Order: sequence, then C-alpha cells, then structure tokens
Amino acid sequence: MNDRARVARAGTKGVAKSPSPSTNRVDVEPQTGFYELPLGTLLWHLRLTERSMQKALRQALLRTSLTKAQFGVMQVLDRVQAASSAALARTLTVSPQAMVGVIAGLEGKGFIKRNSTPSTSARVLVAQVTPSGRRAFAKAATRFEIIDTALDSAFSDAERQRLISLLSKMREVFEELDGSLSSDP
Repeated sequence: MNDRARVARAGTKGVAKSPSPSTNRVDVEPQTGFYELPLGTLLWHLRLTERSMQKALRQALLRTSLTKAQFGVMQVLDRVQAASSAALARTLTVSPQAMVGVIAGLEGKGFIKRNSTPSTSARVLVAQVTPSGRRAFAKAATRFEIIDTALDSAFSDAERQRLISLLSKMREVFEELDGSLSSDP
C-alpha cells in the first residue's frame, strides 16, 4: 500500500509525529498508518474533514433525486420562496454559469419552475419550487437533519461557537491571501 492510500485509509484515527526537519525522513511506519505532513498540517486536517463531510452528504442524498448543488438551491428557495439564478449563484458562492446547469437540472426534474415577474426585468426568470420539488426537498432535508443532529451532539455550545469562530478566522486568512499567491514572490 502506498503512502497516499495509507493516509486516506487511516483518516484521523491517529497521528504520527512529523519527520525531523533535518532529515525529512521517517524510518518507522506509524502504527496508526497516518503520517503527519511537514507542510500544510491544518490544510490536511481540513481536507480530511471536508472529504468525510462530502461522503456523508453524498450518502444523505442517495435516492432523493437531488445533487448537493441542487439541494443547496432548494434550501435557499425553501427559505426565500423565489429567486433569480444570479441571486442563487451569489448566495451559494458558485459561478452564474454553474448555476445555469443546476437550475436546468431542477427544472428538468420538475422540481422548480421559472417565470418572469412584473417586479423584475423580462430577461430575469425567477425560480420557484413546485409541489414535487417540495417533496424531494423534504426527503433530503430529513436526511440532512441526521447529519446536523450528529454534529450538534458531538459539540457543546461553547465548542460549536469556538469552531465557527476558528473556521471564520481561517476563511479570513484565505480571503486575505486571495490574489497574493498568483504572483511570484
């Protein structure tokens, strides 16, 4: 088994010490099967967590007829009743081009309908959830609640608030770095 497979298999069950900076080698495989990486340790753990989260979300959406992106749109529409594709793209932080495909998929399944409204430009179509869309969303939302409940029960209120604060701080760091990494040092 190669190191990448070993790391992926091990998840976060245990962490071995990083190799010595002077040698940059580890002579003995850790019993956990997980090597701590010398660079990007926080990024690596965030990535492992993100992969576990994505797997849980995919499992939650099995047999719901919705993709993760479609669920996001349905969740927004459930809350605001109607929205343009541009507003949905901004809310869900995806490109307008990507949102076109998500909306087309939902419309093709009969989960949303788009109409122009007197309050908007004739070019702007506002999406609304159909009755079959509400049923599909309700089924998916019930499955997502299982994930929410599991996460809520794993953290105290103080831990949850601290985690949100730390994740916000990480997001701020990434936003500050945005653009500065595209040029040579």
